[in-house]
Amino acid sequence: MSGQQNWRTPRDLFRAADAEFHFTIDVAADHDNHLCRRYMVAPSLRYDPLTAERLRATGYTDGSGPPECVAVNALSVSPRQMAGERMFANIPFANPAPWIDWFSACSREGATVFGILHLSTPRWFGRLWATASELRLTTDRVTYIHPPGCECKACAKGEQGTADRDSMFAVWRPGLTDHTGFQLVPPRVFLWNYPRDSKEEPPADPTPARKRRQPKEKDSA
Repeated sequence: MSGQQNWRTPRDLFRAADAEFHFTIDVAADHDNHLCRRYMVAPSLRYDPLTAERLRATGYTDGSGPPECVAVNALSVSPRQMAGERMFANIPFANPAPWIDWFSACSREGATVFGILHLSTPRWFGRLWATASELRLTTDRVTYIHPPGCECKACAKGEQGTADRDSMFAVWRPGLTDHTGFQLVPPRVFLWNYPRDSKEEPPADPTPARKRRQPKEKDSA
């Protein structure tokens, strides 16, 4: 998993969050990996103009129209431009600090943000505690999906590679911070065990169980 910054969000996680927040934009995406029609490219991910043009010619199966790349560097967008947006973000796990600052600034301008953070080196937890409205924990690890172009053994075989990581979820809501971006009250912390898609059971062992040898009955005298 080391070196990759664009692991895909599992569908069950996005489905549960979207049912609550009704996202309008995916702000930590790339052209092959976004979950909303409107999206922004994360700074650490690639921008390919040819891929962007190809995607503009295609439409979403739900009839919502072709994908729209709003910005090629999300963190360079002014928080004022995000007013009223309902933002989804599975941010690159290497350096979440600038994202936390940007989410806080966007919420001060009227945006609602749902962010996925990977629990690796929580040196950034202090600023998360000071700015987020909610911190949601889960008792199960999140199973992320390998990104397009992954060259692991599973993906090379045409299978869907996955990786489990300890994660948490943070929410920034508008109107709950002062002018400096700090929360007026501590964030609400709670367990959020969203409904998971059931995993396929492994195939049954075709080898018949060994029958226990029955003791021979003694002839009656």
